[in-house]
Amino acid sequence: MGFHTAVMEGFTVVQAERVRGAYGIPQKDFFRLVGVTERTASRKLRSTRRLSVASSDRVLRLARVIAFATEVFGNDVGARSWLNKKQKALCGVKPTDMLATEEGTRQVENLLGAIEHGLYI
Repeated sequence: MGFHTAVMEGFTVVQAERVRGAYGIPQKDFFRLVGVTERTASRKLRSTRRLSVASSDRVLRLARVIAFATEVFGNDVGARSWLNKKQKALCGVKPTDMLATEEGTRQVENLLGAIEHGLYI
């Protein structure tokens, strides 16, 4: 229930920034993925306002996929590299570009699962 409650309350931009920083995602890319303009993020960073439930859910989704990729590839360098390279199995799209939607995220997670089990190299 902890993550569900946190998402429902909305993450602060500071919390979202911690996720972004931990994975080294460029700010512009990160906020595009979570559905927040840089201007809005900047404004919320200076206030106590929270991200929407939808944006908070995307932050959690992004963190979950990056953690899974890190587990599959054994380190964050390998995970970042894979997430930022066009993948044939995703029709030539970078996994990070798929993470803006739930369906895209499922496809990335399914591919990571296949890699983890040696079904796709």
